[in-house]
Amino acid sequence: MTKALHHTMKLTRIINRLETKINNMNIEKRRHEFTQMKKVVHRKFKGAELKMTQSGKYYIQANGKNVVNGEWPELQHADSVYDAYKNAFTSEHWTRQLGKKPKKVKASIVNMVGDDTNIPRNEPTIDKERKSKIEKNEEVFEQEDYSFDRMEDWG
Repeated sequence: MTKALHHTMKLTRIINRLETKINNMNIEKRRHEFTQMKKVVHRKFKGAELKMTQSGKYYIQANGKNVVNGEWPELQHADSVYDAYKNAFTSEHWTRQLGKKPKKVKASIVNMVGDDTNIPRNEPTIDKERKSKIEKNEEVFEQEDYSFDRMEDWG
């Protein structure tokens, strides 16, 4: 076996170990996120349970209804259990925010989706002259004349 081939095989083994380690970290992170989302969903929706449609899609049901708000129909069914809990968690959060500040939420959803009609423009503008309530000829304060003061008197 040549040195180059041996070196290539050694690098391949190292890369494989690193990829496995990264995938395991992602699995742990994903599992942690799933348990947190599941806990929140079950706390917010008492009696929530995982259901499956006839087409093989997952959703979370409580009191005979899908917990995902009807305003987001694309989130109502998911391909995996993880995505079903993530959709329920996300929907609950945005529904709560929608109750607090409906205009801001709708604008942020439109901005996230990609419609740029509500995004403020950063184009340069020309400042308009402000109309002052005081006319330029009118004196507001009495002006003192300090031209005859001596520096010794400042003291």
